[in-house]
Amino acid sequence: MLTLTLRHLERDGLVGRTAYAEVPPRVEYELTPVGRTLIEPAVTLAEWAIEHNRS
Repeated sequence: MLTLTLRHLERDGLVGRTAYAEVPPRVEYELTPVGRTLIEPAVTLAEWAIEHNRS
């Protein structure tokens, strides 16, 4: 499931993927400039969720 999610994020231009020809294989992911624009809205949403948690 994680692999599928990462592939979709890469397809949508939110993360970049770098594969290294090593043994064992290594792959790194990073947010693209577009992906970084989602940080602030995601933090705001998380803060809202914490404020409105009824537990």
